[in-house]
Amino acid sequence: MNGVGALIVVLIASAGGTVALAGPTTQPAEPPTFFTLKFTQPSAPDSVEEQLAAARARPAGLLKYGPVSLIDPVWDALDKGMEDVGLEVGLSYTAVYQLATGGPGQRDAAGGDADLFGTWRLLGGKNDPYVGYLSFAFESRHDLGTGIPPRALGGQIGSLWGTTNGFNEEPLCVKELYWKQSFAGDRLIVRIGRLDAENLYDRNYWQSDSKFFLNQAFSAFPVRSLPGSGLGMNLTAKFGQQWYVCAGFQDAQGKTTTIDVDTFFEDFNLFYAVEIGYTPKIPGWGDGTYRLTVWYRDAGETDGKPHDAGFDFSFDQHLGPHVVPFFRFGLGEGNINGIDAMISTGVGWEGKLVTSSDVIGVAGSWGRPSDHDLRDQFAVEAFYRLQVSPDNQLTFGYQVIVNPTFDTSEAVVGVLELRWRIAL
Repeated sequence: MNGVGALIVVLIASAGGTVALAGPTTQPAEPPTFFTLKFTQPSAPDSVEEQLAAARARPAGLLKYGPVSLIDPVWDALDKGMEDVGLEVGLSYTAVYQLATGGPGQRDAAGGDADLFGTWRLLGGKNDPYVGYLSFAFESRHDLGTGIPPRALGGQIGSLWGTTNGFNEEPLCVKELYWKQSFAGDRLIVRIGRLDAENLYDRNYWQSDSKFFLNQAFSAFPVRSLPGSGLGMNLTAKFGQQWYVCAGFQDAQGKTTTIDVDTFFEDFNLFYAVEIGYTPKIPGWGDGTYRLTVWYRDAGETDGKPHDAGFDFSFDQHLGPHVVPFFRFGLGEGNINGIDAMISTGVGWEGKLVTSSDVIGVAGSWGRPSDHDLRDQFAVEAFYRLQVSPDNQLTFGYQVIVNPTFDTSEAVVGVLELRWRIAL
């Protein structure tokens, strides 16, 4: 607790002393020759803000109308009416099917994920510098008749990490519910409430198994032992035009499926993290984000899980309007997820193929188990996402798991994947 308290004091003091909270900084008349001074800190693809933006976009697809096109006018009218009270709400449903090659055990898995998310502006106007929002996200997950959901397929094939990050089985739950308060625009942002650490620290441009890569090496980063959603606090302070610090703490025993405040107030076992980020805009290339994240997780008195700690370095950088490569490297003690070193890297392309907003991705990863008597694992994934209609996407993909750590009888396992997503 002392370290967390000191961290908060330092951040607040720094924001008040060296960051101009009275208003935005003035852009220089002559920008530097290599880096322009434009701050861009993109949200995680599965954050509430990005989920809303994706649902509102409704890009043109292969077909003019889709499965829920009849609902669109009604939803748009309802959405416009809610704007008057500062409320924005989105809905999505995503279904995934995966089929693994060879070996014993269950080889196919299907599951669905229903999400309701939004923000309610309760303090200030939309463009006010001190605006406050109540942000929320609810979800429910289930299998689709295969006996196991996709999240369980990794265990069946002996993989060190999952063939997908989500798509497990869980009842309707409150994934996020927090107050987001901005000071001086976005120079200092405070979040207090029920938080999802995956949307706050070491975020990645392609980090979403509902929109992009499915394999957990790319849609998350399992060398980190992040807790489930839990009570906590996060601060993001922006320094100058290109630097930020993101730091916070939350319940180390948090569970997305339950709301248990007793573990926070009584055990007070914390997960906390500090991230330093650099966000240049390179002429001829575009926006980039470079991050260094350090994290620590207390041992859990109630759930019995050990402590864990580690750090990550990552970046994603636009190379023109369509291409975005990424890289991640992480080290940890590996006490919870059983991974003490990991690298994932790849590239995504978004733009006009069959439609104007299709996406292609190719990536590879390596992971070392914390038990060094076990073999290292490698994985490769490629996918193509087609915009079928304005609110309907279909993804085809394939994964190759090389040297699955817990099944030494297999050298290579392939995983065919299909994903269907509707968003309103």
